[in-house]
Amino acid sequence: METTSNKIFFTVWSQQRDKKALVIVSAEDPDPYQTLVLKASAKLQVDGTCVVLESNGTPVDEEVLFFVSKEILILLEKNQIWKPDVSSSTTTVTLSETNDSIDKLLTPLQGPCSSTVITHMVETNQSENNQASVNIVQGVEITYKVDCNRENFWWDFEVPFNMLSQHALEELATGIKTRNTLYSLIHLTVDKMRDSSKVIPTKAFKIVAKKIMDRYPDTFKDTDEDGVVLGDGTHSLFCKLQDRNNYLNRPHKAKRSNENPTTSKKRCVSARAGCSNWAPDVIAQTNEEVLENVRTMPDTDLNYERVLNETFPDIRMYLNAEVPPTISKIKEDWPILFSKKSIAWHFNKLTNSDINLLDQMRDKGQKIIDFIEKKKNLKYSDDEQEEPELKLIRIISLYFKERIEDFLHSAEKLPNDDEREELPVYPFIMKLDSTEENAEPRFYLYVEKNLIHLDGYETFIEAFKIAMAIFFILNLRYVRTLETTLELVQRYFLKIHPDAGSKTKKATASKRKVLNLLSNLKQ
Repeated sequence: METTSNKIFFTVWSQQRDKKALVIVSAEDPDPYQTLVLKASAKLQVDGTCVVLESNGTPVDEEVLFFVSKEILILLEKNQIWKPDVSSSTTTVTLSETNDSIDKLLTPLQGPCSSTVITHMVETNQSENNQASVNIVQGVEITYKVDCNRENFWWDFEVPFNMLSQHALEELATGIKTRNTLYSLIHLTVDKMRDSSKVIPTKAFKIVAKKIMDRYPDTFKDTDEDGVVLGDGTHSLFCKLQDRNNYLNRPHKAKRSNENPTTSKKRCVSARAGCSNWAPDVIAQTNEEVLENVRTMPDTDLNYERVLNETFPDIRMYLNAEVPPTISKIKEDWPILFSKKSIAWHFNKLTNSDINLLDQMRDKGQKIIDFIEKKKNLKYSDDEQEEPELKLIRIISLYFKERIEDFLHSAEKLPNDDEREELPVYPFIMKLDSTEENAEPRFYLYVEKNLIHLDGYETFIEAFKIAMAIFFILNLRYVRTLETTLELVQRYFLKIHPDAGSKTKKATASKRKVLNLLSNLKQ
């Protein structure tokens, strides 16, 4: 039960200071900043987006929100800026000082860049003998603007390494990257960038991120706990710089793009993601008679793997067609491709990875579970009979706020022909619960409403390995509502880190979430 002790009172005014309200926010609120903005907007009857200090316009974020509860806050709408209360605070100077100040303001500003609006408020009163007194207020506003978005300016930008402590610099020089040092560098850099330009172009963050990487390439590169390099770190630094700037400048969040991603070029990039051997050269077209024998060859044949290797280019050319074949067509033309042995072999050849690396989920997955349970108070039913690999996927999906239910269906029996028409087209696993006939649960994989293996799988991990391989072999994207979870499995266990493209629809967002979790696990 909430008490008065964990409720915080805030005084919030509108930008014009003509509307005022008291707002109550619970200290236990998961998003107190957003709650404050929404409640204040309703009471002041405005569409607010952020709050600043009334006294000096300093932006307030959730990190410091409760520390400024005794201050008066100004609620700003989108594109509004803080303005001082001229009626209660002005600067008194003599007339001669005023003229000198104006002359200085009219002098062209020096330096390559300035987008700051300079306002000089003066309080003067001329009596009959031209003596200065203090009754009449005269405002002089001088604005001088120069383009700050020139690329050359940002290449000349100096990252404020000199503002870091000596201890932090020594850590960076020796390849040590602590959370405090990283945050200090990001905050100092963005503050300096904002001093140079109010609106910072995306290109500027990329340039500055590269300058940091050039200074400390070994310190900021992205690696997992096994030391495998995930990237040079430029992208992660770019995201952190941009996120910090957006955090300080909430009214100017970037709009979501309405662009349709389903172009053939993007589909090709997505299909290639993580596949180092996606389109091998077809040196000579295989004889049709030979292909006919290969298509139906049993996986017990001594020449099975040799034949798979020889026909791999033909199979990839078939699967990579501009109009991809359906599952039914593939099963008809290349039935050899769907044996369990063939799926594992084809995945390993295609990605230069090993699908059996997923067997490590049982042991290495506990570290992820421990971190997530410590980080977040997740609510889930802990079934002692549930396989560790399935429990891991379930907990990761809760951490990323995704739905495992769309990927793992439960049923008492397999669907008949009529019921199968209601199934989704994307790959999913169906779990048949244990019954009197089946002492243990059994798992089945469906793709495009087609059952892949009639005999199914005894364990979840066996079905999951086939499903992960199918995503890559058939050029499919991950299930939309579980894509970040599956990308984590891809990167953490299979060690597949694409140079370009992704199996997820929102590639940048998913990659950022995954890399953040991997970075936290490493620390």
